[in-house]
Amino acid sequence: MESDSSSFIDTTYSVDLCIDNFIRKNKEERKKNKEDEANKRRKKFEEFMASDPSEIFSSFEGMHFYKFTENKIKFGFNPSEVVHVSGKIKFVCILRYTGSYWRLGRNTIPSNWKLRISDLFYAGEPVGDGQILDVIEEIHSVFMEWSEEYEEFRKRKIQKYWNGEIDFFELDSEDELYLSREECVQLRKKRECILKRMIPPASTGPSKKSRIRSKKTDLTPFTPFPGMGIDSD
Repeated sequence: MESDSSSFIDTTYSVDLCIDNFIRKNKEERKKNKEDEANKRRKKFEEFMASDPSEIFSSFEGMHFYKFTENKIKFGFNPSEVVHVSGKIKFVCILRYTGSYWRLGRNTIPSNWKLRISDLFYAGEPVGDGQILDVIEEIHSVFMEWSEEYEEFRKRKIQKYWNGEIDFFELDSEDELYLSREECVQLRKKRECILKRMIPPASTGPSKKSRIRSKKTDLTPFTPFPGMGIDSD
């Protein structure tokens, strides 16, 4: 019995050792494959950047690429380069690689258009390396559409001002882009007049401090019960 028991223990230990070795080797192999894949992706992106992709990037009018690596892509879009709007309006967008697919990271996309861009990453199939340039092209199309609609909105607003449908105080600095120099000067003069009316007039009467000093102190002795023959002592 002791021999059988010992043989069973040795066999069980041997099986467990084989299982442990298999799991360890499998884990090491997966890790190596993952590292190899990461190296291949990094090399692919480095080769793409080394090939001078300026011709591809320049096709995205108004868009500027600040970083393009296997893990992070950062670009900006300036609407003023494609339509007549303020140069202060700029969009910045960051895309990050999760290890399996690309996702939308930090951005300054207008809130009412943000869903249209996030749907490109989350509403359908995961975005891999093979689709990333196509998705960026779609993002650029959304930015272009926003810019055209925004410019049209500003033009309609100025037209309403010229037609007398809205007053000058409804215009802002961005609307002035569509006004002539003379119109801008007149607009600022009107604003200055309103601001001057809001300033309270200077006081012409004596100040509160002067009124307090002008009061005389009554130094007449106090008589507690006058006319009753009772002294104040």
